[in-house]
Amino acid sequence: MGRIFFTYFLCCCLSCTIGKAVTDNKYNYSFQEAKLPLANTPNTDVITSFGTFELQQSYPNPSSDAVSIPFHLNQYSSVLLVLYDISGKTQQIIIDNDMLNEGDYIQPINVNNLIPGVYIYRMIVAGQQKSKKIFVVK
Repeated sequence: MGRIFFTYFLCCCLSCTIGKAVTDNKYNYSFQEAKLPLANTPNTDVITSFGTFELQQSYPNPSSDAVSIPFHLNQYSSVLLVLYDISGKTQQIIIDNDMLNEGDYIQPINVNNLIPGVYIYRMIVAGQQKSKKIFVVK
């Protein structure tokens, strides 16, 4: 119970203890203020993109004939891009494990043969997957 209370005490009172020593009768703790860059401060050491790819929203959305799916690869990778209906049934395999270089891509797909509704496109790259929705109208 004492350890839980002390942890709560540290969380609640940490701002009061910066630069001061704190004890729980067994251990002495000392805290220093961290100097972190502001979010909008330019810093070339900060990672701006996590993972191996970025999947963006298709356009136009909704659409009745053709849709463009923009994405970016951070490294040479095998890419799988599949279009599913809302029940999870595969409608189109758009990119079938093709090896693509690092860079920006815009993948066009034809949706004029699909019935109106909500569809999901899913991209898998290097074990990571991301999904977005497409709305098909007539």
